[in-house]
Parts: sequence; structure tokens; C-alpha cells
Amino acid sequence: MNRPENDAAPLAGGGGVHAAKSPKHDTPIAPDPMSTAMDSARDLLRRGLPPIPVPYRSKAATLTGWTKLRLSEDDLPNYFGQAPTNIGALFGEAAGWIVDVDLDHPCAVALADAHLPPTGATWGHHRKPRSHRLYRVTAPVDTRKWRTTGGASVVELRANGCQTIAPGSVRPDGALVRWDDDGAPATVTPDELVAAIEALAAAVRLDLGEEPEAKLEPKPPPRDYAHARMDGPSAYGRAALDREAADVAATGEGGRNDRLNVAAFNIGTLAGGGEVDAREAEAVLLDAARQAGLPDHEARATIASGMRSGERHPRQRPQTRPSGTWRQAANDAPREAPMAFAPISGADLIAQYAEMRPVVIDGLLREGETLNLVSTPKVGKSWLVHALAVAVVTGKPWLDKATTPGRVLLIDGELHRETLAKRLRRTVDTLGVTPDALALLDVLPVRGQRLTIDHVADALRDVPPGTYRLIVLDALYRFLPLGGEENANETMTQIYNTLDAIANRAKAAVVAVHHASKGNQSERSVTDVGSGAGAQSRAADTHLVLRAHEEEGAVVVDAAVRSFPPMDSFVIRSTNPGWELAPDLLPTQLKRAQRRGRTPREPATQREPEREWTPEEFAAQVVGRERTIREGVIARAKSAGLSQSKATALLKLAEAQGIIHRTRDGPNGAHRFTTEPPTVFEGEGAGP
Repeated sequence: MNRPENDAAPLAGGGGVHAAKSPKHDTPIAPDPMSTAMDSARDLLRRGLPPIPVPYRSKAATLTGWTKLRLSEDDLPNYFGQAPTNIGALFGEAAGWIVDVDLDHPCAVALADAHLPPTGATWGHHRKPRSHRLYRVTAPVDTRKWRTTGGASVVELRANGCQTIAPGSVRPDGALVRWDDDGAPATVTPDELVAAIEALAAAVRLDLGEEPEAKLEPKPPPRDYAHARMDGPSAYGRAALDREAADVAATGEGGRNDRLNVAAFNIGTLAGGGEVDAREAEAVLLDAARQAGLPDHEARATIASGMRSGERHPRQRPQTRPSGTWRQAANDAPREAPMAFAPISGADLIAQYAEMRPVVIDGLLREGETLNLVSTPKVGKSWLVHALAVAVVTGKPWLDKATTPGRVLLIDGELHRETLAKRLRRTVDTLGVTPDALALLDVLPVRGQRLTIDHVADALRDVPPGTYRLIVLDALYRFLPLGGEENANETMTQIYNTLDAIANRAKAAVVAVHHASKGNQSERSVTDVGSGAGAQSRAADTHLVLRAHEEEGAVVVDAAVRSFPPMDSFVIRSTNPGWELAPDLLPTQLKRAQRRGRTPREPATQREPEREWTPEEFAAQVVGRERTIREGVIARAKSAGLSQSKATALLKLAEAQGIIHRTRDGPNGAHRFTTEPPTVFEGEGAGP
């Protein structure tokens, strides 16, 4: 149903903008843009619609912080009247819950009167009159879009965070935006308005020959998502659904719909692979969305869209190898919903993030950051982090650096409970506090439980953000992923990505206790002291390294920091237990490696000739049957007296002769070498 154009609608308020037609063209002639912008901005302000400046002949607001801009009438000359300017109107809470129903599709304009409530406030332009219809809702409502199955926009409900160029503006194609019905917005409930828009969108899709959208069946009783289960095809699918539903239910306003979309996509992949029942999964996710506070209509559409997308990428639970460890075939790799492409301008970034994150340890660590505490074994790293934990819960300094007091979680994978209790007693005695002061220290002893970093992340999902000021993992090697190796970059990258996620979700700082690589550390840079692949040296925000001093029982403390000024090195001395500052010792006096070779009194001896290795000997004595990444093979070869270049050459030669074989875990997994021929589950990897 097409409505004839009404270019001469009467003015209800007397301040609206209307345009005359050119005698030669059917295009309205825009009034003087300088006076129109000022008058239109005043008119919007009197109607309760906050005006904002938009570049002339543009629809997009570019002013930094425009969503928070609230202008008074005295402010208007500073924003309008200096140059030709369009006028944007803010909607939602800023406008007393006036919202804009934007009719994008021509069919939506034609069918709107048959489905939308009548309203006294509409605007548009000469080709799409009354394409923006204003309503005042009686309760908050979310911004939302309705689309065709092909992705074309049908209609949009514009509320918080949205602006629309208002009467007096000129579109990019030169058309003037003008009032069509210059009255007051109709008052409706959010449910009435959304139901009307749903009916309009369905009518448009039907008019375009599309099938009506299937409705999801709700499952009314709320569920306890920490312990809920459903009857589905597999326990793996049930656990995944419970985990996704729990995350959705716990997500706060501002990220609920995005999190629901990710969950629906992830569960859709499992539904496509037969691991979960699609209809029941939809009902479970709908329950979770309700607990998060999402309206049913929005949740249903998001679930349906995400599930459909996920089902196009079917996924099944990992298969088990004969050894009992889990691994995934190449085509079973978990797929996440694509990240939304939402860059922020440099100006907005500077305006929105003017302050650094709160400090947890002065000069070393902030909220949401990670710190590597690295030294050789048996130096006293654990004593040092126990002192750190006590310092934070009591607000005392640590290594003469101020701490911000708060609750601490210590996850200990190395000590038995009795040993840990004894050490904490000695630590509080040394620091002069009572055991009662540890009420804010939560201790999780997990030695012998074979937890991975993913288990830790899952266990912390239900902890409310801000509960902990500091989370300590002692020691990092105890939490390697199953099948992961310290010398593999992909393993270390996965670990530190997970540590970052833990820190961000918990709004806490994270300290990971890590061991140093073998050999003397005095000649190495701070970031290279930690053992394992190079990813660990780049991922953490702070590296705090303990290296032996020339004096027995003393260590030099060095740091590489990301968000603080560089820290001067200093020395601490063991007090057994604990540590104290040693200002009398110079941090430059690192204990050096003992020089190899003869002493002045030692007679020269003939150097033993280097052993000649055959590819067969190298395969049997260095590579072996265990599937090992390249870095691990080279490390074994060096321990056997081979140089890196010699080991690399023998590795290539043995592989070329078919003595050793290369495999990999999926298309993105590390190459591994073994003397065992690949099984049907493990194809030969691609070449180097």
C-alpha cells in the first residue's frame, strides 16, 4: 500500500522544516543550510530529542563522544551555524525513551500503515515519505534490526546508541529530510511496538516470497546452569551446552546478544554433528537468555540465526587415541563465531581510555595484566609468591613496592597441603601478621589432579568479576594443555591467551610462576630467561626474573615491564624463609658461568674428536618412538653433544631416508617426529 507524498503537511509545532519544489524538478529545494541547522536543532531540543552535529550531506556522526553529547540551547551556536551542518537526533534513554522505527525496505514503507500503530511524528524525504516513525515507549527497549533471509535490512528499531539525521538535514544524494507528520509521538508499550514490527517484517518477507521464520518453542522452567543436564546424543554435547548456557545467563547488559550469538553458533556446530538435539538446545539457550534479561523476540531471532550458521559447520566430539589422550581430527577443530569487525577511531580510543588500569603492584603489575615470575629451580620462587599473596591481602609492601589490598587466589600445583600450610604459617610469622589476616587468601591446592590451564579457566568462569585482586598459579608447567609441550609456540601461545582471558574476565592481575631454562642465565636478556618456546617471552605484560648473585644466598631481581617506566635492578637476600632487600650488594655482580678450558697450571690435553653420527643412530637415540616436536628433538640432540646445525642436518637426512616420520595434529598443529610409522588416524605431515 503506497501513501501519496505529502510535501505540504501542516506544522503542529511551528518549528519543523518543509521544503518547496523546484518548478523544473520533482526534488525539494533545501533552504539555507546555516539557518536551517540552527532552527532544526532548537526544534529537536524543544521536542525532547537531543540534537548532535553531523557532517553536511552525511548520515554518520563523527564527533568524538557523540553518544554522550547533551547540548543546551545556549550551546547550539557553537555546533550549528558556523558551517553547513546536518542535524542528528539521539534516541532511547537520552530522549526520554522516544525511539525511531526506521523503514529501510521500500516494501516496509508501503506496508507500514497496515501494521504499525499510528503516530503523530514522522519524517522522511521526497522518495521515502514517512520512513521514520517516532514512538515513546513506556519502558526501556533494545535497538534491533529485522532482515530478509538474504541479509537486506527491512526495518530497524533505533534506541540507545543510535542517531538519525533529522529534518533540516540533506542526505548524501541531495534530498532534503523533512517532517511529514509534525505532531507528538504515540505512546506504546515495548511489547506492542515490537510485536507490530515483527508483523511488518513478516509481511515484507512474505511479500518478497520468503518462508515465514520458524518459531522456537520456549521451555519455561528456569534451570540451574551450573549443574543442569539435558537428554541428548552425547555427554560431550551436554557439557558444551551447559557451559555455553551458563556463560549466556551470567553475561551483563551490553554484551548479552553478542554472547548469545556466539553460544548459538558454537552449539549449532555440535547440532550439525549430531552431538546435541537442536530443538532442546534452542530451548535451553532461550532460558539462559531470559535469565540474562534479553527480550524473547530478540533472543529467539539471535538463537535461530546463530544455530543456522553453526549447523553449516558440523563438529563432533574429539576422538580418543589408543593411549587414552584426547585429540581432534583436522576437520573437527572447534570453530568460533567470527569476531565482529568494529574498529574504534583513534580519537575515540584516546577519549574513552584516558586512564591506565588500576595498579596492583606499584611499578610492576596492573589489573588485567599477567606477570611471569622466573628463576631456576629451588631458588625460592614459591616463598616469594607466598609473601606476595600475604602482602596483597594485608595491603603491605612487597619487595619495597606498594600493593593494592584485596582478595587473592593461590592455585598451587607443587606442594602438598601440609607443606603449603607450614610455609604460609612461616610466611605470616616472618611478615609479622597473624594467621587471621589470611581470611582474604583463598588457597586451591591441586597437586596430583592433573589440571590444565583450560580446567582452571573453566573453574573461574562462575566467579564474579572483581572478586580477586590477584590470582597466582604455581607453577605454570603443572597446567600445560593435554598433549602440549613447553617448547611448542602454539602451546605457550594458548596458555598465555587463556591467562589473558582469565585476567580480563576476573578483572584481576595474574602471576604465573615459571622456571628458567637450563644453563647460566647471566648473559641472557630478561625476557629470554624463562624456559620454553619464544611465545612466553613476548606474551606476558611483566617479566620478573631472579638470577644468582656472586654472593651465596642472594639473587638479582630484574624486570621488563609493559605499562610502567623501566625498573632498576636490585638484589634480595634469603632470610630462610623469605627474602629481604640487600642494598649493600650490587645488581651488576651476577654469578657468571665458570669458564671452560684449562687453568694456567693445567697441562694442555688433546681435545676428544667429535663423534660421527649416522642417521640410524640419530633416529634411535635422539628421536625415538615418542612423537616430539622439532624443538624437542633439537634439545635432545644438544644434550647428546650435537650442535644445532648438525642435529638439523641429521633430522632432515633421517626423514629423507624414511627412518623417521613426520605427523601433525590437525592443519594448525605442530609437526612431530617419531620412528613409528603413522597410523590411519595420523597422516604424514606436509614437508618442512
